[in-house]
Amino acid sequence: MPAFDRHILTFGSAFRQGWADTQEHGLTNWKDETSKTILSYNSKGKDRTYALFLQDEIMIFDNLTAYIGFRQDWWETYDGYVTDINTATGLPKAGYPKNYDSKTASSFSPKAALVYKPFEKTTLRASIGKAFRPPTVYDLYRTWTSSTGVTYASNPDLKPAQR
Repeated sequence: MPAFDRHILTFGSAFRQGWADTQEHGLTNWKDETSKTILSYNSKGKDRTYALFLQDEIMIFDNLTAYIGFRQDWWETYDGYVTDINTATGLPKAGYPKNYDSKTASSFSPKAALVYKPFEKTTLRASIGKAFRPPTVYDLYRTWTSSTGVTYASNPDLKPAQR
């Protein structure tokens, strides 16, 4: 939205919701997905993020533009759950199932940038800002081992990264 003579304001909002419900079963025949046996692992959880943002694009000169922006994020995760089953007994392993408490976080993220175009095909940019990245439900609750034997371990104590 144009404002005054040399300003363009951009504003908006964002919403993201994620959920996961993963199950691992044994197979009597690894080539046949319908040969499932006992449930061996189950993890699930949900998260959502809301955000509002505002940016002012200021044309200082015809070839020099400044950007000033602000973003506010609100994040929460809930319904986190993991169970690990002993396939020999069909019972949960010691310490399972686990239910995880809801978590919330918020972050204010400012940014500033200068864009200079000294020539038609040359653009120089400088910027500084802060970013927010909350963990996904897979980061928090889903541990799995790849076919090459690498284990990707979840961590329900992860906190959002703010840089």
